[in-house]
Amino acid sequence: MEKKETFKIKRETHTVSQKVKDQLKTFNKIRRTILEAIGEEEMNIPDIAAKIGMSKEDTMYYVMSLVKFNKLQAAGMDDMDEYYYYKIKE
Repeated sequence: MEKKETFKIKRETHTVSQKVKDQLKTFNKIRRTILEAIGEEEMNIPDIAAKIGMSKEDTMYYVMSLVKFNKLQAAGMDDMDEYYYYKIKE
């Protein structure tokens, strides 16, 4: 019997639903849109939301996901201490 690594066995026996695949595609599209919008700048949530045409709440969710996954980092706060500025993590 051929030895197989656990992840190979899991890949062969576990199927991913189309819904999950679609959600991942949506997340990746929004992730790229946010990263392209920020570019070399430092932007806060309202600025990002306005630039990409998304609600501030949804933008906050995706930005926090990008911070969690080490794609963005906080770069300071605005003058009124309301919003953090975010930049692409180097």
